Amino acid sequence: KEEQPEAICVAFDLKGPTFRHLRYDGYKATRHGMPEELAAQMPIMKEVLTAMNIPIYTAEGWEADDVIGTVGRICGQEDWECVIVTGDRDSLQLIDDHVTVMLETTKGTIRFDKAKFMEEYGFEPKKLIDLKALMGDSSDNIPGVAGVGEKTALKLIQQYGSLEEVLDRADTEQKGKLRERLMEHRELALLSKELATIDRAAPIEYTFEQLKLGDVGGGLPRLRELKMNAAIREEVMKRDLLIDAPIDEVVLHYAKNAAAAGLDGVVCSPLEAGLVHDRCGKNFVTVTPGVRFADGDIGDQKRVMTPAEAKKIGS
Repeated sequence: KEEQPEAICVAFDLKGPTFRHLRYDGYKATRHGMPEELAAQMPIMKEVLTAMNIPIYTAEGWEADDVIGTVGRICGQEDWECVIVTGDRDSLQLIDDHVTVMLETTKGTIRFDKAKFMEEYGFEPKKLIDLKALMGDSSDNIPGVAGVGEKTALKLIQQYGSLEEVLDRADTEQKGKLRERLMEHRELALLSKELATIDRAAPIEYTFEQLKLGDVGGGLPRLRELKMNAAIREEVMKRDLLIDAPIDEVVLHYAKNAAAAGLDGVVCSPLEAGLVHDRCGKNFVTVTPGVRFADGDIGDQKRVMTPAEAKKIGS
């Protein structure tokens, strides 16, 4: 809603090994499977997205991150702005002049562009890969360098600029245990960087027309079955959608657009009146005792009154 995109797509992982699993047997070996409650929702989510005409992209042997990175790369080549919405901090490595990341966290959504990333990390976004190669990642079972945590890894990348520089200068510029660990685990660190790198050459192709956001109203019936009333309300209020909509959404739709339609108020129930006042302000006329239907081509769903009726009953 905030971004108002002209085009949109969604990427999913597929079951089965990826090229990273083939490269390193331990990749994601310690990760638990998706909770059954969430797994059961995935087919429903894909069904709703398809009904809303939102393209879904996957690639066998590749992860959704790679698909997302490839979409971002193509956007950059075409000089399009790309906003990635994700809960995975790994995607921050994709930030560039054309790609912004909206990171969903437990504390809310954080918008990361190049400036925001530099402010938080102290180096350019693509160096997040080098950071992860040093500190590892327990969630993906990426080994990194044993004994090197995030604080030390951040300091090293900020100072030397890359994993390779850190490793090449470890013998002469580091001391004690850190020197030993960097030299001993050099190959694991380089492998970790390879595993942590999002591959932006996934086998997908698309055009702007294929991703162009069109009429998503086809998803409303399924959303209604799932009792996702908030999503329905937003879609009804945003677009001129009155197909079999619950009465409170219809009332709100007409209330919000009353000025453009030349209407002063609505006739509705006390509950609906509260919804109207919340959306349209206390000065908007609502009348709750009894129900009167104005003439209209949508039958008794159009609980709307003319300016004359509103003035007469309101007085």
